[in-house]
Amino acid sequence: MAAGTGRVTVDDVAVNASKTLLNILNSQLPNTITALNRAGTDLSNPQHWDGGDAIKFRGDIWPKVQNDLKQIQSALTDLQQSVDKVLGNILTAGGS
Repeated sequence: MAAGTGRVTVDDVAVNASKTLLNILNSQLPNTITALNRAGTDLSNPQHWDGGDAIKFRGDIWPKVQNDLKQIQSALTDLQQSVDKVLGNILTAGGS
């Protein structure tokens, strides 16, 4: 609802967009983050990749990326909850 107007409007575009956003947040992004973690872990294993660049990757690059991915996962959880609430509000307002 817009501040102060008391007017609520919802059309099929809003309903579909919110459902699409929630689907991406609930399935596509978590799966992508899991795949990134798996690939990074594999690359950081010296049995799979070793040498100068591999050492730099597992010592300097991957730990930072892995930490960033954990932060993204935490933010994703918060975003999922917010979008779920918005979708519920949209459906309550008259979407189907």
